[in-house]
Amino acid sequence: MKRLEGKKADYIYLGITEDGKSRLTIPIPWEQTAHAMNMLTPNVYLSKEEVSDPEIMEYLVSHTKVRSCYIFTPLENYEFLSNFAEMEDLEIYGGDHITSLSFMRNMKSWMMLHIENARLKNLEEAFPEDRKIDFFLPMCLSLQACEVEDLKEAVEFTRKKSLAELIICRKKTQRDERERWKEVRTTMYRYYDLKEEF
Repeated sequence: MKRLEGKKADYIYLGITEDGKSRLTIPIPWEQTAHAMNMLTPNVYLSKEEVSDPEIMEYLVSHTKVRSCYIFTPLENYEFLSNFAEMEDLEIYGGDHITSLSFMRNMKSWMMLHIENARLKNLEEAFPEDRKIDFFLPMCLSLQACEVEDLKEAVEFTRKKSLAELIICRKKTQRDERERWKEVRTTMYRYYDLKEEF
């Protein structure tokens, strides 16, 4: 809680690690320099235990505005993210337990989304029908070693607003889907095969 003192009414760029200690390096999933420079890297770090603390979560929701969250350790539950409606930059490393993006249901203005190792039925919550279209704000999507059964929502959304970047990385054990992802409209599209098992 001490790390949040003095952050009242401030914008919070949240980092979550196993022990709550800050990271010296931050991965950059984006190809374009402009997007990398606009990443909202963490200015406050919490441990995975602190994220489960109701008092800390209440403070974040009531007294701050969380605009980004970088999760560097696997969590059992990501539902707490649904409290942060003003989230613009969400990066999840080690999302092995993610089977739904329901925690994104209130994030109507995200601009950068990077997720690793998720198994998803669809991208419905990331591309809701009621999301306001802002053609001046870029949207970047990066999925690494993820599986997505249905791209319908992403395809339909990008007919109205093209993504700025779409980065897809697959494991050697996953089927090649580069043609399927081409249905999603984007200014920059990169499809990579991971050299090592992820």
